[in-house]
Amino acid sequence: MEKTLKYFERGTIARSMGISLVDAIWFQRKKHLDVIVPVLINQAQYLFTEADDYANERRNLIRLLFLIEKCLPYSVDSYNENIEITEIILSAATSPGKIILSDGTLKIWYSKFNNGNTELFDAEVADS
Repeated sequence: MEKTLKYFERGTIARSMGISLVDAIWFQRKKHLDVIVPVLINQAQYLFTEADDYANERRNLIRLLFLIEKCLPYSVDSYNENIEITEIILSAATSPGKIILSDGTLKIWYSKFNNGNTELFDAEVADS
């Protein structure tokens, strides 16, 4: 697992490989997801706020969101981690960082992590 997580420290292409390894190995085995999910959420935050807006990183961000969605139900702290990812998505809509996704795309992701409820998202985006 440690080798897999090291991929997230090495840049765009390595991050893409790390996402693939988590999906292919650790998600399939349902092992170490309590350690991996917070790393994935941190990576999403990094991509939203600090990474350069390259097409590959934008794609990595979408792949991370899909992977987080898959892994969350198997995490012991899924409630708090779910709150964290919805706050990150809401922040990306109200205070865009470097990688910008459309409000429509962010609303879809917010909805997925918030049981279909988008009232807060709509209110916050309208006020920003």
